[in-house]
Amino acid sequence: MDRFSAEPATGPAPLFSAVYPDVFDAGECAALRALVDEGLSEEAATKAYPNSAEARRTQVAWVPDEPDFAWVWSRMADLTATANREAFNFRLEGFDEQMQVARYGAEKRDHFDWHVDRGRTGIAARRKLSIAIQLSEPSLYTGGALQLFSDGHLWEAPRAPGTAMVFAGFVPHRVTPVETGVRHSLALWVHGPDFV
Repeated sequence: MDRFSAEPATGPAPLFSAVYPDVFDAGECAALRALVDEGLSEEAATKAYPNSAEARRTQVAWVPDEPDFAWVWSRMADLTATANREAFNFRLEGFDEQMQVARYGAEKRDHFDWHVDRGRTGIAARRKLSIAIQLSEPSLYTGGALQLFSDGHLWEAPRAPGTAMVFAGFVPHRVTPVETGVRHSLALWVHGPDFV
């Protein structure tokens, strides 16, 4: 059996990853979902794989670097410091890219195929930690699972809104096609010097 198509495990996070529940409350999740739902979105691109149009199908909006959203950046800085201290101990330098809110809809079976966030060149080559935060109630969609492949096992992230999945930029992961409804998530990357 192909390990990438096996039934995903749940439970404790796999190697090079950590889970943090309740990073955002319901109102904060709604405020972030509104960014992509109010016509501020664009077709997603992939910096690590710019020529792979079929690898990712979703709409994205960027979290503005404005006072109204300072709480998001502050929360992510705190989460990054905690996660790095508790689970990674990487040398990090900060956020070099904007945060992205993604909308995965069932209309086109939106998805993001297997990939790693760390690229070979440019800014993606500096991605050391990835953070993905669920923004939608799991009852509002089917499919759309965030899955990681680590320790030789397929693992599925929790779906509770406000839950953050923090993982090393080299961990393979995907979002499976959304079958019904809409899934929203926040993604950002923490940058630093090369692994040595």
